[in-house]
Amino acid sequence: MALSVFRAAPTKIPLLFMTTGAAAEIGMGNYDQAQAYLTELRELHENALVPLAWHWKMPMHSCLAELRLAQGDIQAARREADQLSEISDRNADPAWHARAAQMSARVALAEQDYAGAERAILKALAIVEAIEAPLALRRVHETAAELYALTGRHAQAEDHRRIRNQTLQKLADSMDEDEPLRQSFVNSIQARIFAD
Repeated sequence: MALSVFRAAPTKIPLLFMTTGAAAEIGMGNYDQAQAYLTELRELHENALVPLAWHWKMPMHSCLAELRLAQGDIQAARREADQLSEISDRNADPAWHARAAQMSARVALAEQDYAGAERAILKALAIVEAIEAPLALRRVHETAAELYALTGRHAQAEDHRRIRNQTLQKLADSMDEDEPLRQSFVNSIQARIFAD
């Protein structure tokens, strides 16, 4: 149903909605629906003239890497992460450079390549510490915390969790009290504290 609505909209609107929809479906564990959005996105890129295609391919490859990781297909996740890195390397947006490095670190963790994960996460950390990109900062510190917890460096893991939570709190505090997204950030902090 949603795909038919997205198809009827001007080109960049379905790209944005399908990417957002895919990310949301992955987060909820609805992998078949996420795959449907991402298949449609690939078809748009292959069959249509997409303005700024390089820009729209980055979130698509990011979502595909997330989906493949969630499905346990690590080789496919690596291919998508490498595509994301290749495209992000050709543009000047440091937030996407950080996201690509963070995704590469996540895939390396799944591959149990802890040295590769650390190289990638250190690259991502260097980028996010030099820019103002709170969502990228949150993701990078979350992956860093996972890496350090898995490799027994618990104090470092806790430092990264603290920065992640502070970043989420700053995002929540920047919104009006009645903003529904604000409560989502607050809930996210509480869920992560409980999970940690």
